Amino acid sequence: MFAHQTGALRLATCNLHTAAVGEGISAVLQDVVIAQFIEQQEVARLGLPPPLLRRSHWLEAGSVTFNLITADVALAADHPAKYELHDTKTK
Repeated sequence: MFAHQTGALRLATCNLHTAAVGEGISAVLQDVVIAQFIEQQEVARLGLPPPLLRRSHWLEAGSVTFNLITADVALAADHPAKYELHDTKTK
């Protein structure tokens, strides 16, 4: 069995970086924990008890923790003039 736990996922977009880089998206994921568990069943002296009466214990076999994961993805600008004309009305 695998279990996972994550903190906050934050996404941000932008519509223009530079003359060479156009639209982009950034993602930040905090506190990711992935763990694997194995089941250890309790065995009776005369064999396994019926399934409803069987007790099992889950033991953590391994885990991985990431404190901070960041990703930045951007598309190449389709025309360099966009950068010069971007927000000309609102500057």
